[in-house]
Amino acid sequence: MIIAFSSLTPAGATFMDWSWHWLKGEDQHWNKKYGWSDLTKNPLSKNNSHSHKKNHPCSIEEWKKFIDSAMAENADVSFYPVLLSKNDNLSEYVKQINLLVEQGIEVVVIKQTKEFPYGPERTDKIHANDLSYYFNIYPELKKSHSRRKIREIVSLRMRFDRVEWLKKIEHQFKGLDNKVIVVTDDEWVDQTEQSMLEIFQRTGGKISDDRLEHWRVVANKWRKIYKKTETFYTETMPQIVDKIISGEDMDLSQFDFGFTQESLLMALTLTRHGKRIVLPDDHFPMSTKELHRFLK
Repeated sequence: MIIAFSSLTPAGATFMDWSWHWLKGEDQHWNKKYGWSDLTKNPLSKNNSHSHKKNHPCSIEEWKKFIDSAMAENADVSFYPVLLSKNDNLSEYVKQINLLVEQGIEVVVIKQTKEFPYGPERTDKIHANDLSYYFNIYPELKKSHSRRKIREIVSLRMRFDRVEWLKKIEHQFKGLDNKVIVVTDDEWVDQTEQSMLEIFQRTGGKISDDRLEHWRVVANKWRKIYKKTETFYTETMPQIVDKIISGEDMDLSQFDFGFTQESLLMALTLTRHGKRIVLPDDHFPMSTKELHRFLK
């Protein structure tokens, strides 16, 4: 069997991939680059589950090359197919996912229903990938633009674009083949075990009883890591914005801020309070009291 675990944003597909192998009772798994290797007992890292060496083809051409190699293995193989550009290719994504089904490949898609995560969050190179990510989804951005200019443009677009994108997902996903197993981001985080049970039931697999206890421990730790992102956006960011408005001081260096967080903070200040943060240069102050000085 070949099975694909996919999502349009980092939403836990790597952990789902590892869970499938672990719960099947496997001790090894196949990777196109590394060949057969031991399956780790703990896939978790600081921000995600990327200690698990998944197959991760990032273009349609790479999907095809991977499938050719996987079929030659004549074994149970998984992969995490993605498309790099995410704003204007939803119909292509649905088309290619359906083509996987036509080839006899099992497919599970994690459907995003929340605005976050934004940008390349929950990846291994969060801030290193920030600007290249936005150059990819906003072709009008120029590398000659200053960081201040790019941040201003992104802050004015990111929340509106994400809301519109979620609407497009809802519409385009209606075209997915009925055989595609769709799990929402909420379901995957809040009903992780039930989601895995459904995947095994629909793909005809069987969970090894002796693997469940350890998996539940790891799954609980994974959920805590994932929930940190949700808490940051639903609780911490609104608190930061309110302190910027009031002028109350808070040291932002305690948070892992990068370009995405800077831009989103500017966006939230505008959408929540109708105020813009207008900075004189590329520098982004790591103090709410200092940022208060630049409100317009």
